[in-house]
Amino acid sequence: MRTREPDPREHDEPQEKRAREGQSQLHGDLALAEAACRDAEHRYTALFEGSRDAIIVADSKGFVVEANAAALALWGYSRQEMPGLDCRRLLQDPDSLDTLLSALSESGFVDDLETWTRRKDGMLRRCLVSAGARTSASGKDAGFQALIHDITGRREMEEALRKSEEMYRSLFEDSQDVVYITSCDGGLIDISPSASELFGYEREDLLDMDVRELYAYPEDRRRFKQEIERSGAVRAFPVRLGARDGTVRHCLLTSTVRRGPDGRTIGYHGIMRDVTDQRRAERARERERSAFRLIAEAAVRADGVPDLCARVLDGLLNAYRLDFGTVRLYDDVERTLHPLAVAGVPENELSKITVQSIDDPGMMAALTARTGRSIFAPDTGEHSVSRTHGARLKELGIRALVSNPLIARKGELLGVILLAAREPKELGPEDETVFLTIAEMFAAVIGRAGAVEEKDEIHAQLLQAQKLEAIGTLASGVAHDFNNILTAIQGFADLALMSVDSDQPLADDLGKIRASADRGAKLVRQLLMFSRRQPVAFGSVDLNSTTQGLTRMLAPLIGEDISMNVVLERELWPVTADEAGMQQVLMNLAVNARDAMPHGGTLTLKTENVEFTDEERPSVPGARAGTFIRLSVSDTGVGMDSDTATRIFEPFFSTKAPAKGTGLGLSVVYGIVQQHHGWICVESEPGQGSRFEVYVPAADIVHETQPDTHANRELAAGNGERILVVEDEPTVRDLAVRVLRKNGYEVLEAGTVRDALEVIDREDGRLDLVFSDVVLPDRSGVQLVQELSETRPDLPVLLSSGHTDERSQYDAIREDQLPFLPKPYSLPELLTAVSKIVRPT
Repeated sequence: MRTREPDPREHDEPQEKRAREGQSQLHGDLALAEAACRDAEHRYTALFEGSRDAIIVADSKGFVVEANAAALALWGYSRQEMPGLDCRRLLQDPDSLDTLLSALSESGFVDDLETWTRRKDGMLRRCLVSAGARTSASGKDAGFQALIHDITGRREMEEALRKSEEMYRSLFEDSQDVVYITSCDGGLIDISPSASELFGYEREDLLDMDVRELYAYPEDRRRFKQEIERSGAVRAFPVRLGARDGTVRHCLLTSTVRRGPDGRTIGYHGIMRDVTDQRRAERARERERSAFRLIAEAAVRADGVPDLCARVLDGLLNAYRLDFGTVRLYDDVERTLHPLAVAGVPENELSKITVQSIDDPGMMAALTARTGRSIFAPDTGEHSVSRTHGARLKELGIRALVSNPLIARKGELLGVILLAAREPKELGPEDETVFLTIAEMFAAVIGRAGAVEEKDEIHAQLLQAQKLEAIGTLASGVAHDFNNILTAIQGFADLALMSVDSDQPLADDLGKIRASADRGAKLVRQLLMFSRRQPVAFGSVDLNSTTQGLTRMLAPLIGEDISMNVVLERELWPVTADEAGMQQVLMNLAVNARDAMPHGGTLTLKTENVEFTDEERPSVPGARAGTFIRLSVSDTGVGMDSDTATRIFEPFFSTKAPAKGTGLGLSVVYGIVQQHHGWICVESEPGQGSRFEVYVPAADIVHETQPDTHANRELAAGNGERILVVEDEPTVRDLAVRVLRKNGYEVLEAGTVRDALEVIDREDGRLDLVFSDVVLPDRSGVQLVQELSETRPDLPVLLSSGHTDERSQYDAIREDQLPFLPKPYSLPELLTAVSKIVRPT
């Protein structure tokens, strides 16, 4: 049997097959690996180029190898320029690269290194650098890769925010007004440092307090809450706050509600302005008027100089609520002070008022006579006199002291007037001015006592002052009647205008009647200006408008032979002033200029903005650095010599012939300017005319836009609310009743307080408002308010009056913050005033 030999190739075929299959598998794996590498490279390139932050790759020496698009944009280089750049050129501080490389060699990475980089154009950018070290396959240093985040914008925003916060904090810390933030329940969250000066508490103590603890009268807080919750904000809201020393500060609050994201009230923030000094100035002006009146009355009734002085002292004690006073005459031979008049001292103690030597170290009047200087100490415990005479003051029980020397025209000492009280008094600089003026008057009265001619002259001057006071009283009464008449004219003209179409001829005629009534109202205000019966009302005043308004009235007053030239600053700063007072200053100076030009001439009125440094301020008493309005009144008249110019502001001093003037005009000007914290300069030479320059402080006040009351008439209409009108003038009462009924109110009426109380009792108080005149035949509207506050405290009252003197009880109305509508009023003003009370929400 033949056998076949095995073929060796048959044995090798499976191995070759397996080798081929393995080689094929290897090629496949390599292809997959290459694809994965390409994909990874693609993703890396996408991330590298797509990054918003700059990315650079650098070698171990700090030269750029590769940079992404964001890096090119950051530094401003092209893709061809960037490779090979030294990283030191990309940094503001080249040493920063050494710092970076050192940190990488130690830890292998750097995180958020803040540095400045420099662009190709030289601009600097603020950046954060994060970098990681790169190594080769053999582990050698291959440089680094860095990510650079541009934070220039963020740093600029942070810097702007920091400066904004610093500015806000500076305004908060430096504000003279008190800036505050409170929680809804009254907790003080923050308050400016000026509060410490106002209230006398340390700021930390204030922040631990409840704001309600600062209210002197809780009723003020209740009214504030009611108003701000109703409207969301208040402006110049009057409140009375208590300082740590027990004094009451009158303040105006301007505040806004703070709300949370859900709209819920979380607190209040605003500004608190102290107006105590302004209120004190207003009271001082009233006291000044009282002082002038009592001097005039005393001059008529007194029997001799001692009786005159005693009557004036009694009046001063009543006006200023002081306890006792003396007037002493000086004997220059004996160097003694002799009692001339005494007030407030019991008869059983009159024997203690004896002759004093001016060398007696324990006597206050002697101190004044010896030094020739006034003592104005509303609280002797806080005055320097307590250091030298504290024991004597304590022995006499004196806690408030005013002592002024009486100096004759030639400068010699005539005596001393001394006023004192057993309790400290709230007296200010304005009161000090009044006391100095009174001392000058006493000196004028007493000068060369016993000389009949001088006594008769002064008596005539004081009698003339009384006549002026009588004229003022008459003017005030006439003004009240005019205000009632004008109220009726304006009101019925408005009613008629509402009944005719605007294009009818009758509407034009009615409009002229209405405009004439407005002119009449302005004339009444000017009439009251002369009698000084217009209520003091400090506010933002444009002296350009005041001057222009007064020139129309001055033209017929100064005469046709005098030409008037008015030069006004184009953008005059506002002043905080009593406009009636400034009108009186202008009027008195203009009349004084007219009298200085008996044969005609030119009167120039000029307003200017001025600013003084300490070195530039005028060298006159009261002048100081700051921004001021200069109001100049110049004439081309006879002029004055230097002796006359130094005395023109003295009360009763006049260059006019007897019966031609009282000599009070320029002293009144001086007093008003002093009340406005200003001063006066006078330039004059005989034959060269005179120039009076009045300086008053400028105020940075934004004038508020007055609401259009005519446009809001519909909003002020009633909805059946019941109103009692109390008015004794039938025409005015009929007008108010018709207007209110025509506009949706149910109205009852009365002519006296008695009738009003009967109506209120009959209606069992079912009224929404009592609208009452102040001056009524049987009692006043203020007394009606007082009675209703006890019997029906929830019944609101709106008062109205055409009076502006004591009969209007304006001070009491303002002090108690009662709603008040002055006459003459328009129909929109009446409806708006009523609506605010009956529908406060």
